[in-house]
Amino acid sequence: MCAAYVETFAEITGEDAFYDSIWNYLFEDNMVNNGVIQSICATPEYLITIENTSDDPSVPDTVSAYYKNPFDRDGNPVEQYSLVRRNTDFDWEHGNGMTYNPDTNEIYVALYSNDAGDNEGSLYVMDPETLAFKRKIKIAEGYNILGIDYDSENNVYYTLTNADASFSLQKRDTDFNLLEDYGPVDPAPGTNFQDICVSGDYIFLSPLTYGMGIGDFMNIYSISRRETILSIDMDMGIEAPFIEAEGVCMAHKGVFVCPVTVTRENGNRHVYFFETTLPWYFTIEACARGLSYEGEHTFFSVDKGDGDVRYLNMDGTDHISSGTDEKIGGTMSPGSTKVLRGSSYTVTFEPDPGYKVAGIYLDRTKLDVDLKNTTSYTLDNIDGNHRITVDFIPTARPSSPTAAPTEKAEDETASVSDTADEAEDSLSGADMTDSPGAARSESETSVTSSGAAGSQSNSAVSGQKVRRRAFVFTILILLILIFILALVILYGFRVRRIREQKAMALKKERRLEKLREERREKMRREERRRRKSSAARSGEHRKRRAGTPAHSYGRGQDQQQGASYQQPGARYPQQSTPYNAAPYQQSGAQYTQQRYPYNAAPYQ
Repeated sequence: MCAAYVETFAEITGEDAFYDSIWNYLFEDNMVNNGVIQSICATPEYLITIENTSDDPSVPDTVSAYYKNPFDRDGNPVEQYSLVRRNTDFDWEHGNGMTYNPDTNEIYVALYSNDAGDNEGSLYVMDPETLAFKRKIKIAEGYNILGIDYDSENNVYYTLTNADASFSLQKRDTDFNLLEDYGPVDPAPGTNFQDICVSGDYIFLSPLTYGMGIGDFMNIYSISRRETILSIDMDMGIEAPFIEAEGVCMAHKGVFVCPVTVTRENGNRHVYFFETTLPWYFTIEACARGLSYEGEHTFFSVDKGDGDVRYLNMDGTDHISSGTDEKIGGTMSPGSTKVLRGSSYTVTFEPDPGYKVAGIYLDRTKLDVDLKNTTSYTLDNIDGNHRITVDFIPTARPSSPTAAPTEKAEDETASVSDTADEAEDSLSGADMTDSPGAARSESETSVTSSGAAGSQSNSAVSGQKVRRRAFVFTILILLILIFILALVILYGFRVRRIREQKAMALKKERRLEKLREERREKMRREERRRRKSSAARSGEHRKRRAGTPAHSYGRGQDQQQGASYQQPGARYPQQSTPYNAAPYQQSGAQYTQQRYPYNAAPYQ
């Protein structure tokens, strides 16, 4: 709303913000070629890393892009930090640093080494979408560029040289011309540097301490003081033989991400990503805007809260008048200020006599509140820069001072408020999303004192309002119908799935029943075969017993003895045996002759 008059900013709260910073685990990934992550940068959609595979220029490196947000650029939900794409078609030298410039939509890579051709003092340019090489830019002679970052607030680059230029910090313009050399910086407690990261007055420097056994550190350099002011221990909580933090990048305002290369006992490497959130100031911009009339001319005034009131025509040009009607129409406090991340901010407002509140806007979006009974607005859990604007309008047109406000008059002033938005944007060049209905023609938004012209304007605005409501209602009906259709389709799929499951279960049950019946039939056949075999054996046995000839006994004396075995008064009749056996003959014996399987003499 008031972008032309208030400078917005977001910054680290101060040196104290770096103390007791906590690095939280985000996600991890495997190395594609067991290389080492050398640099990281953030675009609006992605976190992008370079994995250096080898110093051999014939061996390509790996560039990976991960989703930075839980949604893509079209607002579709995605798995945050999941892999988007990889490119392994190019060797990026050592790829020690890189940064993204949203104005050019390009990534600039600090090579650090020049193993391939004449790359001394050069940068490679990468496409942030395809992750492919675009071109080479030579920016220095006699040394290489070790680290790089783009300062979007000041539209400049900061570069860090290698040891050939004593690790000097430099500021460069958008064409990479040298603007200022801050001189050498000390890499202690390390021996070299990783990439750099710029935020406000501070530059994050990552000393290389790999293999020193002292852990990882973050040095903080103050641009205004031109010196390193802090060296902070970065405790990631990882237990491994070799750990190397590879620099940081700012993923969101005050949110920094650091990749860490971890080498295990078996030599395999993984990359772990950690995040820390620093205390951060955001700007809450509050301003009051009033609608005024001078004869047949309509203009508006803007107060940013410090008493500096601007008067603008509807085309954004300065309005010059006698000053009799130059009023905001109300008061609003406090004005614009810095607010700590996560805190709340409340503005209060009150219309002057003869004025009323026409609308309350948050970042160009009109709030749905009761304007007659609302005198304040509160922003909670602030996590970004915001603008709050309150519009004041006269309760009656100058041509009719005693007239009461009507709904048509409110529609007219709402139209003027939208046009005032456009006027401010044209003056400031602010890039913001237009509010609904902001694009209106001058014939619809100009307010005159003529009754006929006013009626035409009111009719046009009212008609547009009706059409807008009808359009919104139609969209809602279509969305409801689509939702119902989706439910019906899902229900149909569900019913079909249930039927298929039941059919499969019935088919399985029938197959099992058939198997059980086959098993029972097999058992019955076995039982019949067993009985038949038993009966056959029993019949053969009876036949053998009934048809055994007498000569089956022993010959000679044994046969005679067998024949004379039966005696009067014997308890059992003589029985034959299949072998030659003598009868038992004992005086007074109670035993009868028995068959023996072998040839045996009678017991006397």
